[in-house]
Amino acid sequence: MTNPVSRWFNRVWATPLLTGAFLLSGITGVMLFFHLNTPLNKLAHEYLSWVLLFAAACHVGANFRAFLQHLKRPLGQSLVAAFGLLLAASFYSKSEGPRDPAAPAIRTLSSIPLSELARLSGQSHQQVADIMAGMGYEIDSLEQPLEEFTGPGIKKQTQALARILPHSNNKPGSGED
Repeated sequence: MTNPVSRWFNRVWATPLLTGAFLLSGITGVMLFFHLNTPLNKLAHEYLSWVLLFAAACHVGANFRAFLQHLKRPLGQSLVAAFGLLLAASFYSKSEGPRDPAAPAIRTLSSIPLSELARLSGQSHQQVADIMAGMGYEIDSLEQPLEEFTGPGIKKQTQALARILPHSNNKPGSGED
């Protein structure tokens, strides 16, 4: 009678499965890191990483005695502790509170030319130029994006957009040039 546990924790297939899943996850992870990925790479990395976890668990199960021996040594203990600390640190966030869900929209609006913001808000180009001048910005061209004046900070971008867009109850494009 065969041991049912040995079917799940078998070196014959667990080690090759772990190797293949690690290669897939490692290569797609490097591609993601360097922004060389395709949508299918990202999908494979995210979903097939579950295969890596399953294979790793089976590999550890098949080699459990050796695994325990590694954990009895200072090097094994140190490595596990170090990666445990890295994992814990990865959950830490310096920012106070949750991220602003409007941030992506604010960054997108800040990247379009002021002339487009004028059109979206229903204001004339001159009105938008006056608003920006009132905030202390010198406008050379309304073809410059808002972020060139405010910088990358979301707070200044939000303040400028709040002044430019409150009149957006007008129909877009109704502003005069």
